[in-house]
Amino acid sequence: MSDRTLPGDLSRLPAQGLVVLGFSGGADSTALAHWLTTQIAPARLLLAHVNHGLRGAEADADEAAVAAFAEAMGLRFVVHRADVAALAKERGEGLEAAGRRVRYAFFESLAPGEDDRILTAHTADDNAETLLLHLCRGSGLGGLCGIPPERGKILRPFLSVTRAEIEAYCAAHRLPFVTDSTNTTALYARNRLRQEVLPILKELYPGAVPAMGRAAALLREDAALLDGEAAALLEKAAHPEGLSVKLLLAAPAPLRRRALKAWLEAQGCRDLEHRHLLLAEDLLTQGGKVPLPGGVTLRRSRGLLRAGPTPRPIPEKFTN
Repeated sequence: MSDRTLPGDLSRLPAQGLVVLGFSGGADSTALAHWLTTQIAPARLLLAHVNHGLRGAEADADEAAVAAFAEAMGLRFVVHRADVAALAKERGEGLEAAGRRVRYAFFESLAPGEDDRILTAHTADDNAETLLLHLCRGSGLGGLCGIPPERGKILRPFLSVTRAEIEAYCAAHRLPFVTDSTNTTALYARNRLRQEVLPILKELYPGAVPAMGRAAALLREDAALLDGEAAALLEKAAHPEGLSVKLLLAAPAPLRRRALKAWLEAQGCRDLEHRHLLLAEDLLTQGGKVPLPGGVTLRRSRGLLRAGPTPRPIPEKFTN
């Protein structure tokens, strides 16, 4: 591959519609913005930048730099400013999760049309880091599938492009980009993987990053097959008031858990962990009830697994 080209994939991009690019101004999104102008009509492209309000003057300088890049390229540009720290505190979530939620909500608000798409500049290295993080946390198949190349309106055309290829492309085209100082701090596990672990893996196995990408792609195929089987199980076990315990117990455990997870998420459960699925499985044989994240309580009665809202606790002043 020449350092002036990149093996991006736009096969899933409709022939028309707005293309909203999540644009941090870093090397990855800068390379993607420039590359896209050679692949589609620049008039379709909208650069969307989020200032998270976390890095003060540095974030403001980044915002100015990305605005200047958009102007130089003749591209449309829009910015969203948010106090992510305050939002995270309000919802009781981490800064990273709050920032992700803010970004994608903003991007989605810009792409309402049926053919509109949201592009992010995740790379093969990002995919490898994600796979390793999930592996170290003991994730199941879902986590080991890595970053999906497509999710709803979101497309990731650079998932097979390495960070080294990105850097070579930026150098060849003399593209200016910003560097987020938080990407170098050792406080975050992903940064340490990027700075310490992946270089060693690349030294031991020069093709490690593409190989992990291929492994994730193969696992996504397996996951898609299991998702289809789980959907068929749910359809078969469905009852107006819940799910058939008998049919769930007759299914293999991995398929049963996958079906339960899909059903519970549809009932409003969020942030489900493996232990929650094990508790749900226990109900199938032991009965009783279990409160789950999202304000949902699961119980077994009359041969059915049922989900309903978790009762609110009675205020202490009414219990005396």
